[in-house]
Amino acid sequence: GSSRVGGGGVGLSTGQRFPRMKRLHGGCRKHLHGRSFTARSSEQTEMSDLTAEERDTAMKIQALIQNAIAIGAPKFNEGDIAGCVEVYGETCQRIQGMAKGLRFFSVLYQIDKLVMAIKRESPGSDLSQRAWGMRRTLDNVYNSLEKMKSPSLKIGPEGIVTLFNFKTEAGSLPWYPLNDVVMGGASSGALEFDEEKGRTVFEGSLSSAGNGGFASVRSGTIKSDLSSFSGVEVEGSGDGRTYKICVIGPARQMGIVYQADFTLPVDSSTAKIRIPFSSFNPTSFGRLVPEMPKLTAGSISQFGLMISKLTDRGDTNPNFKFGNFRLELERLNLYV
Repeated sequence: GSSRVGGGGVGLSTGQRFPRMKRLHGGCRKHLHGRSFTARSSEQTEMSDLTAEERDTAMKIQALIQNAIAIGAPKFNEGDIAGCVEVYGETCQRIQGMAKGLRFFSVLYQIDKLVMAIKRESPGSDLSQRAWGMRRTLDNVYNSLEKMKSPSLKIGPEGIVTLFNFKTEAGSLPWYPLNDVVMGGASSGALEFDEEKGRTVFEGSLSSAGNGGFASVRSGTIKSDLSSFSGVEVEGSGDGRTYKICVIGPARQMGIVYQADFTLPVDSSTAKIRIPFSSFNPTSFGRLVPEMPKLTAGSISQFGLMISKLTDRGDTNPNFKFGNFRLELERLNLYV
């Protein structure tokens, strides 16, 4: 088994428990174990909006992953599956210890999902599948850190830019759950990649326990200036329910979330709906705050998706019901 490394965590190769668990989405997508990442200069990997400690830690985690794959992949390809699992497991433990206390929500989320998968394994399960699961997690953590860098927003010929491409698993990685459990509720919700459909799904279950009634996910920080855009376009299909696009503005407006309701048709095909930024309403804990200024695109720092018993104006949502929900997404675009 592996030893404890990096301040806390668990022996991933032995399947011992973490103190925190979350649901695993999708299955292991097979790929060449010997794949390497493209080296980048320190200038390219600089994450200017993070603290110096966070930038340094992010670069160290990426280097750690590269090193683990350089060691673990040959072991796997030469038949030493247990040795590969040990290398990957110890690396995941070290990443967990390094990421704790920093704003690496999606990194810790990926590690937690891996542990949940290991917990669900039956005795005598295929060790090679565990190796693939660990490799997939390391890939996702690496790409998660890449997504924290400033995106390049190139406006297409139709005046549209894709901010999040949900047709690939990487599109969901910068997002993390924020459900009513933070206020004593018991609802659940997360972004899950559906490999069969090639879409990312916002799904979960809404519970009335603890006076709950919402589930949501938040994106990573948006670093680009969005002032040239007029609104957001959602591509996907719905389940008949009303959802919200949420936008977080300047830090000085702490607690204020701008929201706009939308409903996608119940259909297997892709529908598009446009929501101008001028129609977003300022809210605090779901209630309208009319004295706040209108949303300006240049102030946007974060996006979110939500399903709630309240509308974007704080009224009772007539289309709300408790139970399972499912919103299939292909892209989140911006338009000029």
